[in-house]
Amino acid sequence: MSTVVRTPELMSSRRQARELVASLPAELAGSEVVIDCSALLATAPSFLDELLNEILLRRHASTLRVVGATPRVRHLLVELADNYGLSKHLAW
Repeated sequence: MSTVVRTPELMSSRRQARELVASLPAELAGSEVVIDCSALLATAPSFLDELLNEILLRRHASTLRVVGATPRVRHLLVELADNYGLSKHLAW
């Protein structure tokens, strides 16, 4: 099962990350969550960190697929995923 979540233009806080995924099920084991960053113009590492935490650590999605991300966002997500040992769960 795959679920698509689209980011707005500006996302910068942990609270915004939690609000963005609030409609997702509490348990996502075996699921792929697609984050569409096509509209995202600016973000902060704290937003991306909380997104990884919410989707992969707390809700146990098997894959977080990110589409339309800028090189900076991709770089930050790779660093964060590496820090948590989640690199194998991150896809483009």
